[in-house]
Amino acid sequence: MKDKHPVTIYFYPLLEDNKFIDDNKIFESDKPDYCREYVLYIHIPYCISHCSFCPFNTKVIKSKTETNRYIEALCREIDMVSQLNKDAKISSVYYGGGSPSVLNPDDILKLHDRIQDKFNIDNAEISFEGELRTLSGDSILNTLRDINVDRISFGMQTFDDDLRKKFNIPFTSLEASNMIYKLQSNLSSEINMDMMYGLPFHETSHLINDIEKLIKLDVDSIDYYRLHPYSLPFSERGDWMKYANNKKSDFISKIIHHLGSAHYENVCDQVYSKVGISKYAQLLWGNGSTNSNSNMIGLGSSSRGYIDGRSYMNVSEIEEYIKLIDQDKLPIEKISEKCDSIERNFIFSPKYFHIHSEFIKNDRFNKIISRWEKKGLVYYKDNFFNLTDKGKLHVDNMIIDGMPDRQYRLATGIERIISNIKNLRTGKF
Repeated sequence: MKDKHPVTIYFYPLLEDNKFIDDNKIFESDKPDYCREYVLYIHIPYCISHCSFCPFNTKVIKSKTETNRYIEALCREIDMVSQLNKDAKISSVYYGGGSPSVLNPDDILKLHDRIQDKFNIDNAEISFEGELRTLSGDSILNTLRDINVDRISFGMQTFDDDLRKKFNIPFTSLEASNMIYKLQSNLSSEINMDMMYGLPFHETSHLINDIEKLIKLDVDSIDYYRLHPYSLPFSERGDWMKYANNKKSDFISKIIHHLGSAHYENVCDQVYSKVGISKYAQLLWGNGSTNSNSNMIGLGSSSRGYIDGRSYMNVSEIEEYIKLIDQDKLPIEKISEKCDSIERNFIFSPKYFHIHSEFIKNDRFNKIISRWEKKGLVYYKDNFFNLTDKGKLHVDNMIIDGMPDRQYRLATGIERIISNIKNLRTGKF
């Protein structure tokens, strides 16, 4: 299958420039289900340096006091949103960014205490993202233990020090490895590492070298994702896209094989784990086998959420976000059209490598499944359409194939929109 898009499409329904309903109504449900599970995502848009490959909406922090106003606004948004979601059962809390580990430990405790006070997170899985320099500091380690973090995640990306320097990652792979050992010896939390494939003119030998070094560190789980072309300098995108598209299948096959040989199970698209799949990943996209209908509450600038069939996104600019909070307004910039839960589960099921037959509810889905079977992407067994080895190489495109016409046009049209935009950040679309 030919690649149809260069960006992540893992928030569905996709967003347009308009709002389909008023802000407050995003949290109103026609059919309240108090047993439904929720993910609570908190966005911290700060880093201590900017890696040149990074597409996320972040700001380089000059002083830790710079975050004070943002944390105050975030606490007030928690107050507002919790009132609209009084019965939400929070099963996963995810601190993402950016690098939440750049915050003062006191601010982390303040934020977590507010969440604990306003939401029911008693049995929730707590995940915390960061970057290694700050994550491995003694005070942060103590704070992560204090808030009972279950899962730490950070970006390694590559062990190639020349590429790390090119991408403005300001420490060597050896320094990173030493910091990882410190995390392993000081925390009982699951440790997850982000890696990238499809780096500029990275050959298969470079990828295997990365994997061999990664395996020696013996982290609990790995997210191995593709570098997006808009993350590269504008002049390099075209050449890189042709190269990366030609190498994509080979790279993914090698990742699956070598990590599998080291007892990392490919639990869902891009995720390889020795400890199973995280609650966050189970709830974010459905899980492929049951009609879970989980929701996601997004808090903070440029954060995204999903409530009862609609996606939404907060404003991306930090000052605008704070201004709206000061006016006691929800800082929502976009709200999507509505989809039904069966459609969403069908669309995201390829991420889990199987699609339950109960999701094949109409002629459109039947035609898509038939097309995938003819192309050798799925096979049927025990009430599931399971992805073949070939299918696992094309999960992104299968997700887009499952979309109805309007959303399909949005997904495939993004490439034209962003191909001529410099310094694009995901908080903009």
